[in-house]
Amino acid sequence: MAEGPSRWRRVLRAVFGKPGGNAASVALLCALVYLYFFSGIRFFLVPSESMEPTLLKGDYLITTVDRPYRRGDIVVLADPEHPGDFIVKRIIAVGGDVVWISAGIVCVNGEYLDEPYAKEPPKYEMWPVRIPYGGVFVLGDNRNHSHDSHAWKQHWTSASAITGKVRFIYSPISRMGRVRSHEPKIGS
Repeated sequence: MAEGPSRWRRVLRAVFGKPGGNAASVALLCALVYLYFFSGIRFFLVPSESMEPTLLKGDYLITTVDRPYRRGDIVVLADPEHPGDFIVKRIIAVGGDVVWISAGIVCVNGEYLDEPYAKEPPKYEMWPVRIPYGGVFVLGDNRNHSHDSHAWKQHWTSASAITGKVRFIYSPISRMGRVRSHEPKIGS
């Protein structure tokens, strides 16, 4: 048995009439195809609690290609330890930076970071690591419940692994809105 028109198509038909609803559906589809293939827009689901409180497990995200990526950008990237998977993290350091973690403080280039977006200070230590040019060091905002650069064998990943910068939460509707980058403040 064939089902009736989809909910969105019914809404579009109610607003534009049957011919207008069909035209609006085609226009919307064309716009989405253009955005996906030609502007680098991508859609992702947050798979874990590693970015709380900024992003919650189950948030649906829109990303765009926005090179060069900078400290503070929230990005989706290919998981360096699980090929084929994607993760979402915040860039803490870029090529040429030296980063280490000690006594609950993240330091970049000898200065500690003031990170109001972090859920809690890290309860782990990491020796100084120089990030090579073309590389990035990423952490989850939920520092103690995130598998990220601090735990990886190499401690960094290539910037080319970045799929895009997180721009918008589109679902659930109660959390819909723009996601802003927040460059870490150095010092107090």
